Amino acid sequence: MITEPTDGALAEVLRHAVRQHTMNLRGRAAEPTLHAGVPGGRQVAFAVTAALRRTESDHALLVDVVEALVRSLGGHEPNTIVWLTRRGQDEEVGDLRWAAAVRTAATELERPLPFVVVTRVGWRDPLTGVGRRWARVRASVRPPPSPTPR
Repeated sequence: MITEPTDGALAEVLRHAVRQHTMNLRGRAAEPTLHAGVPGGRQVAFAVTAALRRTESDHALLVDVVEALVRSLGGHEPNTIVWLTRRGQDEEVGDLRWAAAVRTAATELERPLPFVVVTRVGWRDPLTGVGRRWARVRASVRPPPSPTPR
């Protein structure tokens, strides 16, 4: 879970995730996507198709998806973050289901896994409510710093 005050490096990495998502949305109808890794660095992604959205109430299935993503990184990224990118700005029930799945996966993998939902205007931890919003997200020329180890 992400709490206040948010570490500056982590906040910048999450802002980079918002920038990336905003650039990817231009002119496309993007599916919600679950990511694991570090925004702007090594990461893997999984498109949350309509078929999976219909089964979002299956907690074990969501945990399996999260664990598979994190394991596919091969344990090489100690500062792994999990984030869900999607259209829309309002909270959705699915956000809490994914947050619960990430918490369970973190327990099973015995490692911290912060989770946020990223939209075109900001990011938010659905469990704590901590997040940031911007009226306009500008593209960045340089990559974000690596988040500090937890």
